Amino acid sequence: MKSVASITTPDARTIQIEPWDKNLVKEIEKAIISSGLGINPKIAGTVIHLNLPPMTEENRKELVKVIGQKAETARISVRNVREDVRSKIMQDEKAKVISEDERFSLLEQLDKDVAKTNEKIQQLADEKEKDVMAI
Repeated sequence: MKSVASITTPDARTIQIEPWDKNLVKEIEKAIISSGLGINPKIAGTVIHLNLPPMTEENRKELVKVIGQKAETARISVRNVREDVRSKIMQDEKAKVISEDERFSLLEQLDKDVAKTNEKIQQLADEKEKDVMAI
């Protein structure tokens, strides 16, 4: 859609689509209707308006689940990076690039950084859940 039209949001619950090629209006309308989003486009000349329905309690709960999934994905990514860094530290010690004391220090700093990052992920997820559940 971005490559064939300009998309704007005149207000919080409206999306306005203006195709650069005026012949695409009907095709865009059909695509929106068949997308299964439950949004009916309104055409005013060559501009398509989409009015988004207000959030229901069910929609809000579904978004909270998605937020939880995204937060868990972020934590998994942090864990994977931690394991990669941890492996590199261990390899450096075995290769005598760093000392045993440096290894302990680096691993301790790594654990602190990972804990701080996980706290930030949780904080952001909690804030977003609060925003979504606010009516």
